[in-house]
Amino acid sequence: MQPARQDLSVTPGTSYRDIVRIMQPSFVYRAISGIAGAPLVLTVSNHGLDSNWPVWVRGVQGMPNLNREPLRQLPHQATFIDGDKLEINALSTTGLKPTAGELIYRRPVNLAEALPEMSVYSGETLLFSLTLGQGIRLESDGVLSRFLTAEQTALLVGPDIHYTLDLLYAGPTRTRYQEGAVNIGGISQCDEQNIVTAGEQGAPGIGTAEISSDPNNRLQFGSDLKLYVSDDFTPDPLNYYLLERGNI
Repeated sequence: MQPARQDLSVTPGTSYRDIVRIMQPSFVYRAISGIAGAPLVLTVSNHGLDSNWPVWVRGVQGMPNLNREPLRQLPHQATFIDGDKLEINALSTTGLKPTAGELIYRRPVNLAEALPEMSVYSGETLLFSLTLGQGIRLESDGVLSRFLTAEQTALLVGPDIHYTLDLLYAGPTRTRYQEGAVNIGGISQCDEQNIVTAGEQGAPGIGTAEISSDPNNRLQFGSDLKLYVSDDFTPDPLNYYLLERGNI
């Protein structure tokens, strides 16, 4: 896929933090059962999100400025409240009685099976890298936070400072999701970037069957990012049966 281009503004010698959201191209649609409050709260039964996320709203009556059309208008930034409620802080229903409508969003990419790596360069020279637990944290489905220390940003001097953000999957497969320049002298702040992938997320590897997300599925990634099944037989109905037979 073609990596998203996003330049970063960083002030050398100060810390920098941002959020990256990675989402799939297809849309999810959920019926809205309630719109009320100041700030505005959407009630959407089992909406499927577990964090703050960009959303669109379509078909609401009585509050036209809440409606935003996917692919034509920018989304609202929704704040996660719980599994049935989302807040849109910039809007209020005071004096209004909005009804109906549907919530629309792009499905987050599951990053639990990926190892993120952000590399920062001066020309062709690697200055430093951020990895999971070392400057990068997985916040929730589709959401990574990045943190550069003051000591790291102090290295960002000279021409042609740029970075890449890769995700390493089993196989191994390395996919570049983001790249850009690091602009010196900007105001360090908590920025948020949204990346839309070129295709839908499937099971690890190419041409493989989809893997169930049901409880007790023991298929997982090992330390070498290859798939394996633990040999501790926990939980394992067959082993339980054999142990019971041995006790007879």
